[in-house]
Amino acid sequence: MRVVPVNSARAAFEGADIVLTATSSYEPVYKREWLESGMHLGIGTLLEDDPTTFSASRAVVVSLKPFGGSDDFVQNYVMGERRKATFGQLINRKASEFDWDTTIELGDLLNGRAKARERTEEITHHLNNNGCGMQFAAAGARILENARRMGLGTEISGDFFSNCLNVD
Repeated sequence: MRVVPVNSARAAFEGADIVLTATSSYEPVYKREWLESGMHLGIGTLLEDDPTTFSASRAVVVSLKPFGGSDDFVQNYVMGERRKATFGQLINRKASEFDWDTTIELGDLLNGRAKARERTEEITHHLNNNGCGMQFAAAGARILENARRMGLGTEISGDFFSNCLNVD
């Protein structure tokens, strides 16, 4: 893969098929007008995402739909002083405004229960709203299943990894 440095966020979108963000921004890091036909967006948090892009996407895939209501959506972040909004509190507020019923869970996409893209020109969107690497475990399970089915790769005993961790 060829990596090309650019001078602006906008320039990073030009001609890209896939755009991934991973920032600590509390504000959107891109604009809807930067999206191009057939682009796939992989976004780290609701805070760095521009909500107007969701309607431009054929499908918004999320790692996990929230449970328990917006107050405990990201309990592990909702600590800190009450006078100042924490990262998790800001995500909770934005999550409560998000239309979760229109999203597709990553597991449903990987298991064939849902379709995200039907035509190559459609814009698709993955919102990593979990932050625990669930998408890597889900995709990894599918990759492993396909590799085994196709007779690819070399199986390594789990003992190999546990023996490597012995520390005095």
